[in-house]
Amino acid sequence: MLHNALVSLILLFSLSLDAVRYREGRAGFAAHYRPGLMDQVARRRGMPSVPCMVASPYYGLGAWVYVHSQKYAQTLHCRITDVPHPHHRPSIVRRNIVVEFDFNSARTMCRIQRYNQEPPQACPVIISPASAPK
Repeated sequence: MLHNALVSLILLFSLSLDAVRYREGRAGFAAHYRPGLMDQVARRRGMPSVPCMVASPYYGLGAWVYVHSQKYAQTLHCRITDVPHPHHRPSIVRRNIVVEFDFNSARTMCRIQRYNQEPPQACPVIISPASAPK
C-alpha cells in the first residue's frame, strides 16, 4: 500500500515537471470510452468523426488539443467531442483525469487491447490547446 502511494506521488511529481515544457498544458491521466461510444456521441452532437476524439473537463466542445503520452512519447491532435456532465466533473478532476480518449486513440496512446484493460493512472498524458486542422 505504501509502495503504491509512493509510486503514485513520484509519477505525479514527474508529470508536474513535464507540464512545464508544455505551455498552458495540464498533466494528468487518460481514461477511455468503450469501443464505438465516442462515434455515437459525435453523431448525436452533429459533429463529423475525426481520427482522434476526446472528452475533457477543461476544454469546450469543438476545441482542438494536443495530447502527449508521457509513457510512449507520442502526440495526437484531437477534437473535444464530449464534456463531462456537471455532476461528474468534480470526480473526474479529483482523480486527475484530464482526457478520455475514443477507444482507437486509447489503443495508440495507452497501448491497450481491450476496454478497461488498464486504470487511468497507467496512461499519464499532457493535454494542451491547439488550433483546428486546415
